[in-house]
Order: sequence, then structure tokens, then C-alpha cells
Amino acid sequence: MNPAILGWLSCAVLLSLSAPSHAQCSAPGSWTASYGGQISINANLTGAMKYPNCSSTAKLTVVLDGETGFTATAKYPGTDCKSATFTMTFAEDCKSASGTAVTAKGTVEDTWTSAAITCGDERDALIKEYADKKVNLKPYCQNFTQSAGSSNYSFSDFNTGDYGWALVRNPLTVATGDGLNSWVTAIGSAKPINSSFRNPARNAKVGGAAQSRHMYGDAVDLKNETRTEKEYNTVAAAAKVAGADYIEPLTGPCGKGCIHADWRTHPAGYAQ
Repeated sequence: MNPAILGWLSCAVLLSLSAPSHAQCSAPGSWTASYGGQISINANLTGAMKYPNCSSTAKLTVVLDGETGFTATAKYPGTDCKSATFTMTFAEDCKSASGTAVTAKGTVEDTWTSAAITCGDERDALIKEYADKKVNLKPYCQNFTQSAGSSNYSFSDFNTGDYGWALVRNPLTVATGDGLNSWVTAIGSAKPINSSFRNPARNAKVGGAAQSRHMYGDAVDLKNETRTEKEYNTVAAAAKVAGADYIEPLTGPCGKGCIHADWRTHPAGYAQ
């Protein structure tokens, strides 16, 4: 960073980034600032900030600001770097962030470029599976959940994949309207879930379709407890009442073992 700007830095740096409402950018990752600063943010929302002319490295603590961005405070143990407030906006491709650094002496423009935007945890491997298996979906870190559930089912019921994270779209969790809860109501009881979210590798292992909706987070296979055509017909009819966009026929992969329904065309985000 410009030495004149660095002269204004003190023991705390407040960093504020915000994304356009349509973007799905992720704060964790490595960034390089215009003035040579190196910023790293971990999945646990802590990190570090180091500028070439600062003798010390700032400790960074990040607080998310809803789904639009985050604020972070960086504290320098030394005295040569003084305070500045960065206000940055993500580019639409999420690969850079531009804005201003406001100090006691004035304002300077700054741009950060992403070296590698990552989740910093097993979601990185999970996301890579979508590319490796050529799934027509590019999920982002914040799309995954470790806790989404409904009044009838827990997160562990929904997560039938290999990771501690899953994609769960809102039709599976909403209390009213089209979705799983309405399906349960129409059936009259909450049947066991055979399969819901599958990561791409798991989906391939069990012989799922190449673009199975189980990888998208809006599909559920309910157990056909009697393994009869009669139960299939009853549960499939209930899925239609619940507004399912697709109900697998009896001749599908589930056979008489389960009833598959999904809400693939419903405009809905991901549950958290």
C-alpha cells in the first residue's frame, strides 16, 4: 500500500464488503489488494491481513451481513499501521472486489483480486464433485447447510450424502404451500426418507441419473413401507396434491421400494 496511506493505519482495520443481490459470492478465500496487501479469510470467518510496508500481520475477524456481504475487523499488534475502513463491492463473477479505503487523511480507491475463493472446508471437495461429474449446477459455499430441517424431518434425514453439508431447497422445508410438508399432510403421516440430498459421487455410486435432482436438493424418496402398488398409488397421488413437479412412475428406479417426488421447477432458494 502507498506509504502515505500506511502512515494513517492504526491498530484496527474495519473491512466491509457487500455483494450485488443477484451474486452468490463467498468471503472466505485469498485476496490480493491493489497495493500488494495479502488478505486471507478462513471458513470460520477469521483470517489475516498483511501489507508490504506493515511490520506486523493483522488478525482478521469477520461477521457476515446477511447474504449480501460481511464486515471484518483487523487488529495490528504493531504501531506502524493505522486504521482504515474498506468498503468493497464484489464483481458479478465474484473474482474481485472494488471500492475505497477511507482513512483519517482521505480516501483511496482499492481493488482486491481473488487468488482462490474457497469455502475452506469439505465443501470445496463437494463443489469440485459437481464439476468432475458434469452436473449442470454450480453451487456456492453459502448454498449448503448443516442444519436445515422441517417440522417432520431433521437435517440428518435430508442429508443422505457423504459429507456433513447438503443442499436443501425450500420446498423440502416450508410449512405451507407446495412441498414435502404438504405431501406428508396429504399422506397422513411422515414416512421414512430413503434418499434426499446426494453429493455427485454418492449419486454415481448408487446408480443415480446423471442429472438426478437429488444432487440439486429438491428431491425426496419416501419409503414404500408395504412394497405394494397400492401404497405407491396412494403416496404418488398425495405428491400430486403437494404440487410435485415430477413423480417417478412405478417402473422407475425406486420400483416398489420408494416413491420419488421433486419440486425441480419451483422458484425457491436454499434452506439454511
